[in-house]
Amino acid sequence: MLSEPRTAELSAAYLQTIYQVKFERRSVRLHLDRSNVGLATALHQNRSSWALVGAVNPMSRTYPVKHNQFRQRELERALRRRKAVFFPASGLAPDGSWHEPAVWIVDQTHQLAEMLGYRYAQAAIVIGQGQLPGRLRWLI
Repeated sequence: MLSEPRTAELSAAYLQTIYQVKFERRSVRLHLDRSNVGLATALHQNRSSWALVGAVNPMSRTYPVKHNQFRQRELERALRRRKAVFFPASGLAPDGSWHEPAVWIVDQTHQLAEMLGYRYAQAAIVIGQGQLPGRLRWLI
């Protein structure tokens, strides 16, 4: 478990992060504070569950690029083996100082996203349902 000051620092960073999903011809920003109407055409059903999960920088600590690339490829392989529907996604710092790749998983249970988040030692994932605001699901 991370110390209280580190957790508060991470919480602020995660809440300020810009989360995006990349579809073939457009990107959609995921919101934690308001509806995600941009997801309407990407969801099979209006109440579909979705999650944004990454595999890089375990426990929010910086790791080498090659290590992170390997971890992200492994996450994507695991999703393909499960025949999960997913799209490239990312988390970006508002000031552009960092960027982390992720995947946006749709039509799966939040338990799958949590399991993957734990497997790849992520501090948090973003989960949502339909066009409702997303929310952080802390795993630490």
